[in-house]
Parts: sequence; structure tokens; C-alpha cells
Amino acid sequence: MKRNMLHAVHIIAAAISLAGGIDITLGAIDGGLPEVPASGSSIKSGPCDGSRTTEWVGCRTAFATALFGEEVTLRAPDYTIPRPDYTMSGIPGPGAGTGVGHVSWSNNLTELVWTIRSEHITLNSTILYTLNTSSRAPANYNPPPYAAGAGPGIPSPDAPWGENTDYYPTTISDTLIIYHNGHETGTCTPNYDGVVDYFNELGYDVMEMMMPLIGCNHAYTGSHSWFEQFEKMGDKTLKFFIEPVALAAGYAKHTLGYKHVVMVGLSGGGWTTTLSSALITDIDLSIPIAGSVPKWPSAAYPKWVPDLPEGRSPLAKSPDIFRPPPQPGAGGDFEQQQARPPYAVIGGYAEMYILAALEDNRHQLQILHEYDSCCFRGAGLFDNIKDYNLFVKNNTAGVMQTAVTVGNYHEVNLRDKVLVATLIERLRRTGKLTKDDFVNLPFDDLQIQ
Repeated sequence: MKRNMLHAVHIIAAAISLAGGIDITLGAIDGGLPEVPASGSSIKSGPCDGSRTTEWVGCRTAFATALFGEEVTLRAPDYTIPRPDYTMSGIPGPGAGTGVGHVSWSNNLTELVWTIRSEHITLNSTILYTLNTSSRAPANYNPPPYAAGAGPGIPSPDAPWGENTDYYPTTISDTLIIYHNGHETGTCTPNYDGVVDYFNELGYDVMEMMMPLIGCNHAYTGSHSWFEQFEKMGDKTLKFFIEPVALAAGYAKHTLGYKHVVMVGLSGGGWTTTLSSALITDIDLSIPIAGSVPKWPSAAYPKWVPDLPEGRSPLAKSPDIFRPPPQPGAGGDFEQQQARPPYAVIGGYAEMYILAALEDNRHQLQILHEYDSCCFRGAGLFDNIKDYNLFVKNNTAGVMQTAVTVGNYHEVNLRDKVLVATLIERLRRTGKLTKDDFVNLPFDDLQIQ
């Protein structure tokens, strides 16, 4: 591999300070969530405590210091590895490909690799970069009973009206999606769940990311509890989850020149999206999917919402998931557990939601599934979800809003994809989002506004 000698000069910068803050009392749901006192050993004051007019930018700075340990200097990838011969399926890509009308093609896939270091750990983070394919004719299947390439309307390479191999994107899109699929892939497989191809087809370029230690980042062990030994030695282990996002977003916006950087993530990728958008102001719009709720109380937000079904009581029996009541903080992987040191600074997830939409040009749509098969379901918790949305709303200049879609599987489902595309297109067409853009969103059963 040849080391890329480019270097970046941009630093993640804090933006305007925004005052505000009200305390919201969240009523217990039917089923009886256990009461947690608003003060005590498990809820400590700090820079994001909400007990006064909180300087949220100071909160972001303190959170960044606790997570990274030092300022992150943006730079180009340490290694850039072209993968022009990697075959994907779907609409032909912007390269020469295997010919118009074929189901498979050779995409211009590029691996971007950044090396992340702490005192005791060195790990590579691989990001899979693909360009949009929206200008190619959508001949991604052969309608039966036709043979390959013989269906009606499938263009040929010598078609006279522009449908030939010259008709493909010649520049990058104006919008990059950083898509993080979390724990969902155990192998280094681009477009693992088909979501990347969907975004490429809509006209967006994509940088696909995976968790450390798994997928393209496989090393040592697949369990993130591996990091705990180094956390005890003083390493900032959560940086290996979030710093690659900071580097990718900064590179996309300041070096490649994207106008809009959007981050979308599922599951652990939704968790990554939540933390990243709280810290990285290069992310204009963040859309975490089934990634978090405020699952433990904090000084700023002294109530909590259970992580279900993952965090249910081990004694609960279907269909009554609320009895015996779940406990605060239950469920989740190593990086999501309240014991991680940076959470003692930020407080909890509600504070992160505020930071993701703190400035008037930054926004977040959180998507939950009504009956998600893994985690962060919305069913039975609508009032609780609306309540933390109100708390966040009163502390932001941008918009943070939760949508709940019908779904009983842990995936980026078709309804989610429509929501993602709806907001991105509204951002692209007007250059900014407002509160009105979040009104009556399609497939949203929660309907906060």
C-alpha cells in the first residue's frame, strides 16, 4: 500500500454558544418504571448538568476532551486503495463497468484507511467510498421471461439517445452520506445490507463504515470488551469508535468539497451517529436508526427511557415486556454502558441530542422502530419519547426530532429509507432545513409535529 502524502489543516471547531434549559418531569409508563432520584451517587453534576443556564458549547468541549483526550487534527487518509475491479450488484456504477444493462458491474470502490492511535493501541479504520450511480439507466434486473440484457427498455451500449456507457456521473455528488452499519456485518463486505447501493442509486456518494474490531476492521477479537483492559490503563478507548467519523467528515467537507455531509447509522452505527453528531460540527444532518434512547437518568435529564427488548428484565415474559420493570441503563454493548468514562462528563444521551442540533444549521432525525427485534423500540413509550424531545427542543436552535416507524426487525427498512431521502432532498433543494421540514413526515407514527 502506498501512503497518501496529503495532509489536512482543518481542526474541529466549536460553534456558537446557546443558553437555555428547562427541567421536564417524565411520567412513568404503564408497567411501572422504577423511580430514580434526581440526585445521588449515580447522578453527578458536571459541565452538562442543566442545573443552571448551561453553556452547551462548553459541554461539547468537555465531552470531546473526555472522549478523544486531545484535539483531533483532520487529515487525509493514511492509505488510499482503489478497488476498481470489485463487483457489486444493482444499477451500473460511474466507472466503465461491465456494460449497460448488466446486473453486475465493476464499481469505482475506493478504500480509505485511517490509522487511529492511543498510548497502548494502534488500529486501522477502513472506510468504503462509492460514488452515486443515479445517472445510469436503472437496468438492474432482467424481467422474466427475457434473457440477460434483453428486457424491454434496457438500453444498449450504442443507444442513440444518451442511454449508452457515456451517460454516467462525471463528478462527485453535492451530498455525502456517511453510513455506519454498526455490528451488522461480520465480514469485510461492501454494501452488506444493500443500503449503500440504495443511497448511490438516489444520487448520493457514500462512505460506509463499520465498528472497530469487526468487518473490514477485524482485529484481535470481535468483542468490544477487549477495550476495557486499556481503558483501565488510561486509554481513551471510545476514540476508536468516533475519531474515524471525524476524519471522514472533515476530509469529505474540507478536502473533497462536499456541500452537505449527512450521517446515517443503524444499531451500533446509530449509537456512533449519536455520539459523532454531538461532537463533529461538519455533520449537517444526522439520522441515527435504532441507536439509543436516554436509557439512564442524568442531572440535566433526570428521567429515563428503557432500551427494549434488549434491556428488559430477565424475568419478563412475553407479551408483557414491562413487568417486572426494566432497570435504568440495562442492555447494550461495552461502548454503550454507563460505566464508560466520557458519559460521566456528558451525562446521558439527551444531552448528546442537544449538541447534535445545537446550531441553527445542524439537525437530527432519530428513527426508532415500533417493535424493533433488538433494541430501542417505541411501542408503549410514545409519551416518554415525546417528553425527551420537548426537553431537547428547548435547548437547541436546530431541530432534533424522533420518528417511530412500523417495523419489527432490526434493519434500515423501506420506511426508514423514505424518511432519510425526504430530509436529505429537502436539505439539498433549499440549502437548509427548518422546523417546517419536519412536519408530517411520511411513515412517522409518533408525529411530534
